[in-house]
Amino acid sequence: MKFEEAITDNNFTALRLTSYNKFKGMVNKEDFNSLALEALWEACNTYDPSKSKLTTYFVSLLNWKICNFLRDKNRENNRIKKFREYKANQKESFNYTFLTDILDLFDQKDKYIFEQRFIYKKTVNELAEELKTSTSNIRSVCSKIKEKIKESYLDCV
Repeated sequence: MKFEEAITDNNFTALRLTSYNKFKGMVNKEDFNSLALEALWEACNTYDPSKSKLTTYFVSLLNWKICNFLRDKNRENNRIKKFREYKANQKESFNYTFLTDILDLFDQKDKYIFEQRFIYKKTVNELAEELKTSTSNIRSVCSKIKEKIKESYLDCV
């Protein structure tokens, strides 16, 4: 049977509907229709009448295609989940370990300036007024710490 004939054949339409109902909650309709057409195309091109009926062969191919699709989708979801966990752990590690190790290299006043400026978002003018120092001194401390972070980060990468 040719593919063009099989698409319009009522037997294949009924079989597709039955198979769709079987996998309804697991595969969306667009993916299912795509897989069904692939299976039908493959069935029409590789069918051997001495082995089984075309409809049986089609349903078998369709089931295999859906199972493979679900397996691949599950693997991809697991990869994404593991990648997100990895990134979350990496981010957490960076925030707490990496930054605190670098800030420990500076004196208490410099750490305070860095925290207030970049974590609590105080302006340079506010910090200079609070600490009774010049704005250029505050900028200098912040630049010094940022450079140290940059160097340390590049050494890690």
